[in-house]
Amino acid sequence: MKINNKVFILVSVLLFLSILSNYFIIKKGFQIEAQRKALLKEKAELTKELVKYRNLMKDYELYKFKAMALKSKYPNFDKIASIVYKKSKDYGFKPELILALIKVESDFNQYAISPAGAYGLMQINYNVWKDYYKIDPNKLFDIEYNIDLGLKILKHYYDQAGGDLDLALFRYNNGYLYKNKSYVKKVVLTYAKFGRTSS
Repeated sequence: MKINNKVFILVSVLLFLSILSNYFIIKKGFQIEAQRKALLKEKAELTKELVKYRNLMKDYELYKFKAMALKSKYPNFDKIASIVYKKSKDYGFKPELILALIKVESDFNQYAISPAGAYGLMQINYNVWKDYYKIDPNKLFDIEYNIDLGLKILKHYYDQAGGDLDLALFRYNNGYLYKNKSYVKKVVLTYAKFGRTSS
């Protein structure tokens, strides 16, 4: 009888150990499955990020190509665009609008001079504004100085026009004497093009 008790205890212990071992194996299996699912989820997220990154690289390559093409035609465009971006916000105008105005006025030629005596990127009429803004004639072809002056003049007309941008643009080109009606349309159409490329 004593042997049977020992056998029973031994069998019971072995059975318990077997159950305990199975429990830990099953628990470990659940942990491994949970880790596997987590890794699959992380893999899916990383794959999405990789696709996004590859698309961004394609966009970057395209923009780099466009920038090179633009720079070959307009060597100072980077500098002009950077100054326009900062200054136009200071004066409350959209940078794309100011780029459009410069494109129409001077085609991004820093040294442009018109027959009417307007100078630089934003075609500042020196004789009209020299006293009002105490213009330094030696700095009229300086990119930042010229853009800042042009924005001051545009803001002057904008405030006078009570916030009517079309009228401000009209006066920027015509002053109070001329009637070049196609000018505003040309700036607005160019502005629309810059708006599309920047969005």
